[in-house]
Amino acid sequence: MKKIFCMSLFFAILFGTNTVHAQNINHPELRIVIDGEVLGSQISVLNNSIYVSAREIAPYVGKSIDWCEIDGLIMQRNGVNLNMGFHLQNSRAMVSLNDMLRNVPASVEFHPNFNVISINIAKSIEDDDLFEILPNFSSYTREDLEWLARIIFAEARGEDYNGMLAVGNVVLNRTVSHLFPDTIREVIFDRQNGVQFTPTLNGSINNNPCQASWMAAFEVLEGRSNVGASLFFKNPAIASNTWISRNRQFAMSIGNHSFYY
Repeated sequence: MKKIFCMSLFFAILFGTNTVHAQNINHPELRIVIDGEVLGSQISVLNNSIYVSAREIAPYVGKSIDWCEIDGLIMQRNGVNLNMGFHLQNSRAMVSLNDMLRNVPASVEFHPNFNVISINIAKSIEDDDLFEILPNFSSYTREDLEWLARIIFAEARGEDYNGMLAVGNVVLNRTVSHLFPDTIREVIFDRQNGVQFTPTLNGSINNNPCQASWMAAFEVLEGRSNVGASLFFKNPAIASNTWISRNRQFAMSIGNHSFYY
């Protein structure tokens, strides 16, 4: 029997009814992993359902596919025609993920920290496995991800997703600047010119990050940037120190924070 998971913030996956629902909200791009392989083509959402490339999933689920001018997409499993909902996207046939799950014996799991749906036909995938599967994970460690998620949550709690991305980018930018240490953890706890991040002083760095913070950290480490080369930020409403605004070039404001080069 398929497990039941409910993710009201991002995705609700109702395995008891073999149905996957998706919401279009501001978050990292959804990925689908089948037996340890990341689907490479675009995923689409139509009428609150997820669609994937018919040709890309066919090898994983043992289906043959064909196109008929009258009937449209024809998919077969063991010689039997399957009733698969589809639509065309840029001349590519996209089939319903829900319909696939109704026809293929598989377990399905949502990994909220990575915004990944894993479909397990021949083997099961755990969170740790995703570090080896997802793109670009070889360039950073699980410790990097965790500390970045923690500082994002501590500094940008209550901000929208763009605010979380911005805070994460400042931390990452510092790791490649000669002005700061080389690793994310060292940047966060840097004391060379005084305390750099208040959460390391008041202890809020030790709070468990929310799901959005994990996702923002994940996407920042994969290369998404919304503050350019900014190295500093402050909340003007509560910051008493004016050194940043007096000595660094203003870049932009996002949410409650001002960012500086």
